[in-house]
Order: sequence, then structure tokens, then C-alpha cells
Amino acid sequence: SSSSPVVSQTELSTNLVSGTSSINNLVSPSVNTNTSVPSTSSIAVTTHSPMSSGVTDLARTTTRSVSIETGTRNRTNLREISPSMQRQGLNDTSSSSPYALLNQSTNAIVTDNLRVQHQREKQELSELNDRFRGYLDRVKILENKNAKLTGQLEDITKSWGAASQAIVAQYAGPLDNLRQEVNDSMIDEADLQTRLRRSHYTIDNYRSLINDETAWNDRQEEKREQLKLEYEHSCAELAALQKSYKQVEDQLKNLLQQREQYLNEIDQLNDQSYKATIDRIKLDLQVQTLREEIPFLNDVHAHLLNEFEQLKPTNGIDTQLFYRQELEKAIRDIRRDFET
Repeated sequence: SSSSPVVSQTELSTNLVSGTSSINNLVSPSVNTNTSVPSTSSIAVTTHSPMSSGVTDLARTTTRSVSIETGTRNRTNLREISPSMQRQGLNDTSSSSPYALLNQSTNAIVTDNLRVQHQREKQELSELNDRFRGYLDRVKILENKNAKLTGQLEDITKSWGAASQAIVAQYAGPLDNLRQEVNDSMIDEADLQTRLRRSHYTIDNYRSLINDETAWNDRQEEKREQLKLEYEHSCAELAALQKSYKQVEDQLKNLLQQREQYLNEIDQLNDQSYKATIDRIKLDLQVQTLREEIPFLNDVHAHLLNEFEQLKPTNGIDTQLFYRQELEKAIRDIRRDFET
């Protein structure tokens, strides 16, 4: 089937290198060496299926076995060097210090521990080598399966490609026509939707304009009603003012008539005053004249009295008393006329 694993040596090599580095990190704390790890050749296998986990374990096991083998060699070199170092230490310290016995016992314990650890690691290395051989066999089996599946996949691809090419050649023209029709219909639909949105926008715009116009008309109607009320109130005030004006005009006419009457009366009074003044002046002149005439008349009267005295008969009539009474009577008449 198409989901079968496909083996790639390059990808498995990459996984083996990464697994080697991780195993070195795990094994290196237990082995104290200063030598570098020798390079090893391995078969790189990877899959795109669940089998990849087993191949990865194989790579990790291979790397671990190589690392353990390297550590074992390093410890063997250390063991080969340690007897000479021990002999040199014994020769140096046998006659110099009481600590020589302690160092010998310590070296013996370390040597025994290293020997036991070497045997255990050798056994583990043998087991790991057996497992590694098993994994190599499994990798070969997977490679064979992968080759078979790859061939089957190529055959299926070739047969499927020919049938699909025939189907494509048969239905390519109608599909292109249908695709063109679908594209045209989608373009028409987009155009219609655009026009529809534009019409909705235009409708909303006109609706907004109508609402604004209606609100403006309502405000203008309210203003007209208010102006109508103000006009009616102004008309009532104008009628009242006209009525008041007529009343004032009538009063003014009456006042003008009264003024004319008063002016006529004033003219008459002025005339009368003028006449009275003239008469008074005349009377004053007359009084002045009479006052001036009185001394003259008195002189004349006295002169006449003297003449009458000379001409007076001897019968005893008092003429002086008679003329005096007549003079007083004339003076009273003149004074009465002047006062009136």
C-alpha cells in the first residue's frame, strides 16, 4: 500500500549521529578517559512509519556499544599503566613513611574494583553486540520490504497515471467550459452583489436624506406655527394699537379743537386786555389831565370866588359853600368813573 515504510540511509545516518552524541553524554560520567572516541561505520536506516522508533533504538544501542567499548579500552590502558605506577609508588614510599601500607591497601581495593567493573562491562558489551547483530538483520529485512513496496508503488503510479490521463483527456474540455461558466457566474454574482450593495448604499443614503429633509420640514413647520402664533399676536397687538391710535387721534382732535378754542379765547382775552390797557391808559391820561386840571380849576375857582366875593350882593347868601359842594360832587363823580 501507499502507507508502507520507505527506507532512507541518509536520514538514518543523521539519527545515528544524534543518538551517538546522546549515548556519549549518558556513558561518559561512568568512564573517566582523556582519549577521543574512535569513529565507527554503521548502516543508516530511517522510516516514515512506526518502525522508525525501533531503528532509532538500534542506532542508540550501536552508539552505546561503541562508547562502552572505547571506555573499556581506556580502562584497560589504565590497568596496564597502574602496576608500574604502583611499583614506582612502593619503591618511593617503602622506606619513607608509615602511609605506604595505607596506599598499598587502597591501590589493591581500586584494582579489584576495576577488575570487577571490567568483567561486568565486558559481559554487557557482548550482550549489546548480540543485540546489534539482531538489529542489523532486521534492517536488512526492512530494506528488502522497502524495495518491494517501492516497486509496487511505482507500478501502481504508472497504471493510475495512464487511466487518469485518459480521464483527463476525455473530460478536460467540458471541465474547462464548466470552469469558465462557473467563473463567469461567480463574476456575475460578484457584480450583482456589488450592484446590490451599491443600491443598498444608495437606498440608505436617500433614506438618510429623506429623514433629514423630514426633520428639516418638521422644524420649519414648527417655526411656521410659531411665526403664525407670533403673527396673530402681532395682529392683535396691531389692532389694539390701531384702536388706541384712533382714540389718541380723537383725543388729539379734541385737544386741537380745545387748543383752537383756547387760542381764540386767548386772542379774545389779548384783545380785551389790549383794549383794557388802552382804556386804562386813556383813563390814566384823563386822570392825569384831571389831576392837572384840578389845581387849575382850584385857581380858577378861587379866582371866581374872589370875583364873586367882590360882586356878592348883600342879601346874605353863602356862595362859597355852594361852590364847594358842587366841586366835591364833581370830584366824587370823576373818582367813581376812574375806579370802574
